[in-house]
Amino acid sequence: LIILSYFYFDLEKGTSGISVLPDDEPVKVGFNLLDEKFGFGSNAPATIMIDADMDSEKITSSINKIEKSLIDDAGFLPPEVLIEPSVNFAELTSMIPGDPQNQISLNSIKRLRNEIIPSAFDEIPSSEYTIYVGGQSAEVVDSVEMTDEYFPIVLGLVLSLSLVLLLFAFRSITISIASIIMNLLSVGASYGLLVLVFQKGFMIDIFGFEQVDQLEFWLPLFMFSILFGLSMDYHVFMLSRIKEHFDETGSSDESVAFGLRKTASIITGAALIMVAVFGGFALGELAFFQSMGFGLGAAVLIDATVVRSILVPSVMKLLGKNAWYLPKFLNWLPNISLENINNLNEFNSENDEEIYQDEDHLFSQLMACPSCQIALPEMEPRLFSFNAPQGACDTCNGIGQTSTFTEEKLCDPNLSVLNGALRCFSDKGNLMYTRIDQRHVNKLID
Repeated sequence: LIILSYFYFDLEKGTSGISVLPDDEPVKVGFNLLDEKFGFGSNAPATIMIDADMDSEKITSSINKIEKSLIDDAGFLPPEVLIEPSVNFAELTSMIPGDPQNQISLNSIKRLRNEIIPSAFDEIPSSEYTIYVGGQSAEVVDSVEMTDEYFPIVLGLVLSLSLVLLLFAFRSITISIASIIMNLLSVGASYGLLVLVFQKGFMIDIFGFEQVDQLEFWLPLFMFSILFGLSMDYHVFMLSRIKEHFDETGSSDESVAFGLRKTASIITGAALIMVAVFGGFALGELAFFQSMGFGLGAAVLIDATVVRSILVPSVMKLLGKNAWYLPKFLNWLPNISLENINNLNEFNSENDEEIYQDEDHLFSQLMACPSCQIALPEMEPRLFSFNAPQGACDTCNGIGQTSTFTEEKLCDPNLSVLNGALRCFSDKGNLMYTRIDQRHVNKLID
């Protein structure tokens, strides 16, 4: 995935020109014929507009320098010059040979703005003139620059919000950071595949695609927005099952296997549906649609197979219980569960009285392991209520987390009646039990 992501740095951005059309398309045939006979195929010139004192010899000399530079430059045809001294305005119009939207034309516009014009006006203060460069090619260059400017902002905003929401949902700094990295790997790999196939022509004949010099300038941002949302959806779906099982058993390995077993078929099926949908775009004859469909389809397929089915379980297996690590300075974070924790408390007060008719007996059972009778830590159970109290304790890191001592002391997992059901909170240093699941209480009383 990292190797594929590397090819992203070779990405050339632009927009669809005549080159994306099939060679036998009548429009492309006519364009190539015009380009061969007259030196340009479409009426899309580069326009230079100058607002300055046209009676100044320095300004006139600079305009002549621009005209000469355009004549000598292979990226432009000899320009037409229009000077209007009465309104202090000058316009130079130069046709661009070939496709005005290909990478050669875009580089010509950049050269015009960054080299030709500055060198022609280097002896004149910038306050004495205003120059604009327009045309279709210049519009594409501006669009690419604007997209490149905002892409890091969008990237940072999405990643920051995702990190915060994952922290709230799973209360794990490790899971949050690892999730961001793995989602970026799948997106980066899809970018690399696009460059490798469409720009460099790798296996392009096998796929039957049209090779292009550049990809759509908006495609990386568009793909990131779509793919990050889809991959995070799959990721949260899998992590929810893993976390749910981990809270009940305390076993990280079993939880990973459980989560993968429960979600793999659903994730794979959903991914195949998306691949089929995106593949419909890739079947078109236009490189514009081919690149979009192939990039999205390949990314979803990579994410559902390599990332979700192999990389995520492997990383969580290696991390073990460290996958759920939360630094103490983040304990203030609210405990927002993705599941409805009230499903532990779906019975009414009449059932409460029936189940807890013998509280003393129940309390005595809570203080020892039903398998080996090893006493649990000596903590006075002072409260027995279904009301969710406020606060959190160091043992369980807040309401909704399984107490760590039940995982260690209950040696028989089949008899771990408290595991996943015990909730505690702090009340002036004393731990108090609350929210015991009904099925566990019935098993305990039986």
